[in-house]
Amino acid sequence: MNEERDQELADTLLEMIPGDLAATLNVTRIDGGWCLKMAANGTHCIDVIAMAFNWRVMLSPIDAPGPHRVADAAWCYFGHGNTPEGRPRTMSTALAVAVLAVAAWDGEGDPAGYNKRAFPDPYTREP
Repeated sequence: MNEERDQELADTLLEMIPGDLAATLNVTRIDGGWCLKMAANGTHCIDVIAMAFNWRVMLSPIDAPGPHRVADAAWCYFGHGNTPEGRPRTMSTALAVAVLAVAAWDGEGDPAGYNKRAFPDPYTREP
């Protein structure tokens, strides 16, 4: 993983987000990714974190020890393999989809465009 390239890509993506969605973001660099904004209910940060073969959108409770390391719910955006249409996936496109999904999401339900839930039943996972 190339952190400098990822940061440049994230900066470019954030510049492309329409003003009304961009206004919902408060981007903070964290280890392995970014906290993009607070969920509408004010209890979680919505993070985008790099994983080995994908990007993960996580709801991190703001009162957890070690913020941005605990997830109450998480969704994977695949950066490997092929789409159902046969097009190759890349980490860059996975990051783009994840960032845009977070920009349009309030933290309730599921974010748009994810490939897999990281936990079988989000919101009921025990800490």
